Amino acid sequence: AAAFVAAGYVLLRTAANPVRAVLLWIANPLLIVELVMGGHLDNYLALTAITAIVVSRRCARRWHDLVVGLLVGVSGGIQINAGLVALGIAIPLIHDRAWARLARTAATALVTTAGLYYISWGFTALRPLWNASKLVGSPIWRLIEECAQAIDPNSVPAVTTAIGLVWAPLLLALAWYLYNRLSPDVPTVLAAACALTFAWVIVAPWALPWYTSIAWVTLALLPRNSLTRWLTLATGTLAMLHFNGGWPGTPTS
Repeated sequence: AAAFVAAGYVLLRTAANPVRAVLLWIANPLLIVELVMGGHLDNYLALTAITAIVVSRRCARRWHDLVVGLLVGVSGGIQINAGLVALGIAIPLIHDRAWARLARTAATALVTTAGLYYISWGFTALRPLWNASKLVGSPIWRLIEECAQAIDPNSVPAVTTAIGLVWAPLLLALAWYLYNRLSPDVPTVLAAACALTFAWVIVAPWALPWYTSIAWVTLALLPRNSLTRWLTLATGTLAMLHFNGGWPGTPTS
Protein backbone atom coordinates (compact mmCIF):
# COMPACT_ATOMS: atom_id res chain seq x y z
CA ALA A 1 0.00 0.00 0.00
CA ALA A 2 2.89 2.38 0.74
CA ALA A 3 4.28 2.03 -2.79
CA PHE A 4 0.78 2.54 -4.24
CA VAL A 5 0.34 5.77 -2.27
CA ALA A 6 3.87 6.91 -3.14
CA ALA A 7 3.14 6.44 -6.85
CA GLY A 8 -0.02 8.50 -6.35
CA TYR A 9 2.04 11.25 -4.73
CA VAL A 10 4.36 11.34 -7.75
CA LEU A 11 1.32 11.65 -10.01
CA LEU A 12 -0.17 14.48 -7.93
CA ARG A 13 3.09 16.43 -8.05
CA THR A 14 3.62 16.01 -11.79
CA ALA A 15 0.20 15.59 -13.45
CA ALA A 16 -1.23 18.48 -15.41
CA ASN A 17 -4.66 17.37 -14.19
CA PRO A 18 -4.31 16.17 -10.56
CA VAL A 19 -8.03 15.35 -10.28
CA ARG A 20 -7.79 12.95 -13.20
CA ALA A 21 -4.66 11.39 -11.70
CA VAL A 22 -6.47 10.81 -8.38
CA LEU A 23 -9.50 9.25 -10.06
CA LEU A 24 -7.47 6.95 -12.32
CA TRP A 25 -4.96 5.79 -9.71
CA ILE A 26 -5.66 6.52 -6.05
CA ALA A 27 -9.48 6.29 -6.19
CA ASN A 28 -9.67 3.54 -8.82
CA PRO A 29 -11.56 0.58 -7.26
CA LEU A 30 -10.06 -1.87 -9.75
CA LEU A 31 -6.53 -0.95 -8.72
CA ILE A 32 -7.39 -0.88 -5.02
CA VAL A 33 -8.65 -4.46 -5.25
CA GLU A 34 -5.94 -5.83 -7.51
CA LEU A 35 -2.84 -3.92 -6.35
CA VAL A 36 -3.49 -2.82 -2.76
CA MET A 37 -5.62 -5.68 -1.46
CA GLY A 38 -3.68 -8.16 -3.56
CA GLY A 39 -0.36 -6.85 -2.22
CA HIS A 40 1.46 -7.40 -5.51
CA LEU A 41 4.99 -6.25 -6.30
CA ASP A 42 3.51 -4.37 -9.25
CA ASN A 43 2.93 -1.51 -6.78
CA TYR A 44 6.71 -1.07 -6.56
CA LEU A 45 7.02 -1.55 -10.30
CA ALA A 46 4.54 1.27 -10.93
CA LEU A 47 6.37 3.54 -8.48
CA THR A 48 9.86 3.02 -9.92
CA ALA A 49 8.60 3.13 -13.51
CA ILE A 50 6.65 6.38 -13.24
CA THR A 51 9.47 8.03 -11.29
CA ALA A 52 11.94 7.05 -14.02
CA ILE A 53 9.62 8.43 -16.70
CA VAL A 54 9.09 11.72 -14.86
CA VAL A 55 12.81 12.23 -14.20
CA SER A 56 13.74 11.40 -17.81
CA ARG A 57 11.10 13.80 -19.07
CA ARG A 58 12.01 16.80 -16.92
CA CYS A 59 15.75 16.50 -16.37
CA ALA A 60 18.72 16.31 -18.70
CA ARG A 61 21.86 16.40 -16.54
CA ARG A 62 24.29 13.52 -16.38
CA TRP A 63 23.37 12.44 -12.88
CA HIS A 64 19.71 12.44 -13.88
CA ASP A 65 20.53 9.84 -16.54
CA LEU A 66 22.17 7.71 -13.86
CA VAL A 67 19.09 8.03 -11.64
CA VAL A 68 16.80 7.05 -14.52
CA GLY A 69 19.02 4.07 -15.32
CA LEU A 70 19.01 3.02 -11.68
CA LEU A 71 15.21 3.20 -11.48
CA VAL A 72 14.78 1.31 -14.75
CA GLY A 73 17.23 -1.32 -13.52
CA VAL A 74 15.31 -1.79 -10.27
CA SER A 75 12.06 -2.00 -12.27
CA GLY A 76 13.58 -4.65 -14.52
CA GLY A 77 14.50 -6.70 -11.48
CA ILE A 78 10.90 -6.58 -10.24
CA GLN A 79 9.30 -7.63 -13.51
CA ILE A 80 10.57 -8.16 -17.04
CA ASN A 81 7.87 -6.00 -18.67
CA ALA A 82 9.75 -2.99 -17.29
CA GLY A 83 11.73 -3.37 -20.50
CA LEU A 84 8.79 -1.66 -22.21
CA VAL A 85 9.30 1.36 -19.95
CA ALA A 86 12.99 1.32 -20.85
CA LEU A 87 12.06 1.32 -24.53
CA GLY A 88 9.62 4.17 -23.98
CA ILE A 89 12.36 6.22 -22.30
CA ALA A 90 14.85 5.36 -25.05
CA ILE A 91 12.60 6.41 -27.95
CA PRO A 92 12.84 10.21 -27.42
CA LEU A 93 16.60 9.92 -26.81
CA ILE A 94 16.99 8.03 -30.08
CA HIS A 95 14.79 10.59 -31.83
CA ASP A 96 16.94 13.45 -30.51
CA ARG A 97 20.13 11.47 -31.21
CA ALA A 98 21.17 11.92 -27.60
CA TRP A 99 23.52 8.95 -27.80
CA ALA A 100 25.56 9.87 -24.73
CA ARG A 101 22.45 10.10 -22.55
CA LEU A 102 21.13 6.86 -23.98
CA ALA A 103 24.43 5.07 -23.32
CA ARG A 104 24.62 6.33 -19.71
CA THR A 105 21.03 5.39 -18.96
CA ALA A 106 21.23 1.97 -20.61
CA ALA A 107 24.56 1.06 -18.99
CA THR A 108 23.32 2.03 -15.54
CA ALA A 109 20.09 0.08 -16.02
CA LEU A 110 21.92 -3.05 -17.20
CA VAL A 111 24.45 -2.92 -14.37
CA THR A 112 21.70 -2.40 -11.80
CA THR A 113 19.51 -5.23 -13.05
CA ALA A 114 22.40 -7.64 -13.55
CA GLY A 115 24.22 -6.70 -10.36
CA LEU A 116 21.30 -6.57 -7.94
CA TYR A 117 19.30 -9.45 -9.29
CA TYR A 118 20.68 -11.84 -11.87
CA ILE A 119 24.26 -12.04 -10.61
CA SER A 120 23.19 -12.37 -6.98
CA TRP A 121 20.39 -14.84 -7.71
CA GLY A 122 21.79 -16.48 -10.83
CA PHE A 123 19.98 -17.11 -14.06
CA THR A 124 17.45 -19.25 -12.22
CA ALA A 125 15.70 -15.91 -11.68
CA LEU A 126 14.66 -16.14 -15.34
CA ARG A 127 13.01 -19.53 -14.86
CA PRO A 128 9.53 -18.10 -14.12
CA LEU A 129 9.79 -16.07 -17.33
CA TRP A 130 10.66 -19.19 -19.30
CA ASN A 131 7.76 -21.08 -17.75
CA ALA A 132 5.31 -18.24 -18.39
CA SER A 133 6.41 -18.01 -22.04
CA LYS A 134 4.84 -21.44 -22.60
CA LEU A 135 1.48 -20.46 -21.11
CA VAL A 136 -1.54 -18.92 -22.77
CA GLY A 137 -3.94 -17.18 -20.42
CA SER A 138 -4.93 -14.02 -22.26
CA PRO A 139 -8.64 -14.07 -23.21
CA ILE A 140 -7.97 -13.42 -26.89
CA TRP A 141 -5.30 -16.07 -27.33
CA ARG A 142 -7.13 -18.51 -25.06
CA LEU A 143 -10.21 -18.25 -27.27
CA ILE A 144 -8.07 -19.05 -30.31
CA GLU A 145 -6.64 -22.08 -28.53
CA GLU A 146 -10.10 -23.27 -27.54
CA CYS A 147 -11.30 -22.95 -31.13
CA ALA A 148 -8.29 -24.93 -32.31
CA GLN A 149 -9.02 -27.54 -29.64
CA ALA A 150 -12.60 -27.87 -30.86
CA ILE A 151 -11.55 -28.21 -34.50
CA ASP A 152 -8.53 -30.47 -34.06
CA PRO A 153 -7.02 -31.28 -30.64
CA ASN A 154 -3.72 -32.21 -32.27
CA SER A 155 -3.33 -28.67 -33.63
CA VAL A 156 -3.11 -27.00 -30.20
CA PRO A 157 0.73 -27.29 -29.82
CA ALA A 158 1.23 -25.74 -33.26
CA VAL A 159 -1.22 -22.95 -32.46
CA THR A 160 0.55 -22.25 -29.15
CA THR A 161 3.90 -22.09 -30.95
CA ALA A 162 2.45 -19.72 -33.55
CA ILE A 163 1.10 -17.46 -30.79
CA GLY A 164 4.58 -17.33 -29.25
CA LEU A 165 6.00 -16.17 -32.58
CA VAL A 166 3.44 -13.53 -33.59
CA TRP A 167 2.54 -11.78 -30.34
CA ALA A 168 5.68 -9.60 -30.11
CA PRO A 169 5.33 -8.12 -33.65
CA LEU A 170 1.64 -7.57 -32.99
CA LEU A 171 2.51 -5.78 -29.75
CA LEU A 172 4.81 -3.36 -31.59
CA ALA A 173 2.23 -2.80 -34.32
CA LEU A 174 -0.54 -2.05 -31.82
CA ALA A 175 1.76 0.20 -29.77
CA TRP A 176 2.67 2.16 -32.92
CA TYR A 177 -1.02 2.58 -33.77
CA LEU A 178 -1.88 3.77 -30.26
CA TYR A 179 1.12 6.08 -30.15
CA ASN A 180 -0.04 7.82 -33.32
CA ARG A 181 -3.59 8.13 -31.97
CA LEU A 182 -2.51 10.07 -28.90
CA SER A 183 -2.41 13.85 -28.98
CA PRO A 184 0.80 15.34 -30.44
CA ASP A 185 0.94 17.54 -27.34
CA VAL A 186 1.61 14.48 -25.16
CA PRO A 187 5.35 14.16 -24.30
CA THR A 188 6.96 11.42 -26.37
CA VAL A 189 8.20 9.42 -23.40
CA LEU A 190 4.73 9.31 -21.84
CA ALA A 191 2.99 8.45 -25.11
CA ALA A 192 5.51 5.72 -25.94
CA ALA A 193 5.47 4.15 -22.46
CA CYS A 194 1.67 4.20 -22.26
CA ALA A 195 1.21 2.75 -25.76
CA LEU A 196 3.76 -0.02 -25.21
CA THR A 197 2.48 -1.10 -21.80
CA PHE A 198 -1.16 -0.97 -22.89
CA ALA A 199 -0.38 -3.04 -26.00
CA TRP A 200 1.46 -5.55 -23.81
CA VAL A 201 -1.62 -6.02 -21.63
CA ILE A 202 -3.76 -6.69 -24.71
CA VAL A 203 -1.40 -8.80 -26.83
CA ALA A 204 0.84 -10.74 -24.42
CA PRO A 205 -0.19 -14.43 -24.21
CA TRP A 206 -0.01 -14.47 -20.41
CA ALA A 207 -1.78 -11.51 -18.77
CA LEU A 208 -2.97 -10.94 -15.21
CA PRO A 209 -4.98 -7.94 -13.94
CA TRP A 210 -2.17 -6.57 -11.78
CA TYR A 211 0.12 -6.48 -14.81
CA THR A 212 -1.77 -3.35 -15.91
CA SER A 213 -0.16 -1.20 -13.19
CA ILE A 214 2.38 0.52 -15.46
CA ALA A 215 -0.25 1.24 -18.11
CA TRP A 216 -2.51 2.83 -15.49
CA VAL A 217 0.18 4.92 -13.85
CA THR A 218 1.34 6.36 -17.19
CA LEU A 219 -2.23 6.87 -18.41
CA ALA A 220 -2.92 8.96 -15.30
CA LEU A 221 -0.43 11.57 -16.54
CA LEU A 222 -2.06 11.88 -19.95
CA PRO A 223 -4.96 14.14 -20.86
CA ARG A 224 -8.38 12.58 -21.33
CA ASN A 225 -8.37 10.00 -24.12
CA SER A 226 -10.17 6.86 -25.30
CA LEU A 227 -7.52 4.53 -23.85
CA THR A 228 -9.04 5.01 -20.40
CA ARG A 229 -12.22 3.11 -21.17
CA TRP A 230 -10.36 0.36 -23.04
CA LEU A 231 -7.88 -0.13 -20.21
CA THR A 232 -10.76 -0.23 -17.73
CA LEU A 233 -12.46 -2.91 -19.83
CA ALA A 234 -9.23 -4.93 -20.18
CA THR A 235 -8.42 -4.74 -16.47
CA GLY A 236 -11.98 -5.56 -15.45
CA THR A 237 -12.10 -8.55 -17.79
CA LEU A 238 -8.83 -9.94 -16.47
CA ALA A 239 -9.95 -9.30 -12.89
CA MET A 240 -13.15 -11.27 -13.40
CA LEU A 241 -11.32 -14.12 -15.11
CA HIS A 242 -8.87 -14.42 -12.21
CA PHE A 243 -11.32 -13.90 -9.34
CA ASN A 244 -11.63 -17.05 -7.22
CA GLY A 245 -14.17 -15.84 -4.66
CA GLY A 246 -11.73 -16.38 -1.79
CA TRP A 247 -11.08 -20.02 -2.59
CA PRO A 248 -7.42 -21.14 -2.79
CA GLY A 249 -8.42 -23.54 -5.54
CA THR A 250 -11.42 -25.21 -7.11
CA PRO A 251 -13.91 -26.08 -4.35
CA THR A 252 -14.69 -29.74 -3.94
CA SER A 253 -18.16 -29.26 -2.53
